[in-house]
Amino acid sequence: MNQNFHIREFTPSDYQAVTEIYNLYRPNLPHTSDDFIRKDENRDSIIRHKRLCVEIGDTIAGYAEHTQFTIRYHPQKFYIEGGMLEEFTRQGIGTLLYNRLMDELSQYIPISIRAVCPGLPGTIRFFEKRGYTEFLRIRESELDPTSVDFSSFIEKIRSLKKNGIEIKSLLHLESDPNRNKKLHDLYWTVKQDIPGSEDSVRRDLETFVKEDIEPYHRPPECYFIAVKGDEYIGLCPLSVVRADNSLSHGVTGVKHEYRIKGVAMALKLAMVRYAIDNGHTFIRTENEVNNKPIIELNQKLGYKNVPERIHFEKEIGGA
Repeated sequence: MNQNFHIREFTPSDYQAVTEIYNLYRPNLPHTSDDFIRKDENRDSIIRHKRLCVEIGDTIAGYAEHTQFTIRYHPQKFYIEGGMLEEFTRQGIGTLLYNRLMDELSQYIPISIRAVCPGLPGTIRFFEKRGYTEFLRIRESELDPTSVDFSSFIEKIRSLKKNGIEIKSLLHLESDPNRNKKLHDLYWTVKQDIPGSEDSVRRDLETFVKEDIEPYHRPPECYFIAVKGDEYIGLCPLSVVRADNSLSHGVTGVKHEYRIKGVAMALKLAMVRYAIDNGHTFIRTENEVNNKPIIELNQKLGYKNVPERIHFEKEIGGA
């Protein structure tokens, strides 16, 4: 083991180094330093967050952090993430960094700790050795928007229009005084059917608007909503990934009574058209591996799979 290392609290001068390490482990959703800065600045006050760095000489060799999310908030449930530069792995330093992070967490008496990691054998062994078990596996995929053949879907789109269903952006709906409340209700409705969302917490309207409607990485013109008259029936929000000029989208959801009618496909086509018109290189998404309807829909559009990510959890018990 390299003895010349020092574990310390994160400082603003570490943003660039931490960003580079993060991107080694999440190449399909790269960040910029500004992304980290904005997340830190906009984090909800109820969230207990701490980031540590391990320094070897003048090099930030790794980082680790614990955090929480409002959408799954519980005062004693946490997420951890981090990584090491390749040249400093398998020396026991990452283990010491992890142990220090656990010491920091202990003051909150955690009852559950979750970690998300790439499906690499060494990483899997690291967490399994410490009592974590896999509870969710995420399939990531990406799409070249210029490869989509819109002509294949013309009839389906025409059928939706005949039935009074339109796709509009958040920007186009700004005149609706009830827009944010409708989206708040719709998001919660469709979220219930997404695998892995069983422990989701319904955020209040103010938090939802801050995190989902008005974040800096989500221009209102790339948040798409399916509407029928005054009713909001489906949604598909996009985020701009500034690190590589790609787009990332999370929840694509449609109310039960409007499913199997092509609404989700229409939302995704609007998203693809936006990507082409604005010169975005790729569209990326992630789905729980058993969410077959949306995976099949993505495959029809031409999404290609990239390596999976694994969600681990360790239940500790406690208060």
